Amino acid sequence: MQKVLLLDSKILFSRRDFSKLTGLSLRTIAKLVALREVESIRVGRRRLIPKRALLRFVERSHRTQSAPLKKVGR
Repeated sequence: MQKVLLLDSKILFSRRDFSKLTGLSLRTIAKLVALREVESIRVGRRRLIPKRALLRFVERSHRTQSAPLKKVGR
């Protein structure tokens, strides 16, 4: 019941909210956002996921892959 209230009352979700609603780990969500498989926006220092992105994510099939490593310049 709490998940339904959370989904109905918000239009932007934190990664933690997204985790609670989908049952995915925060690390998996971070990977999905980094790979741009889940749309997100930046507000200040926060990364937020629009409700429409959550609904799209739930409705489609998923294939995960590892995020590309960033090269560290010297």
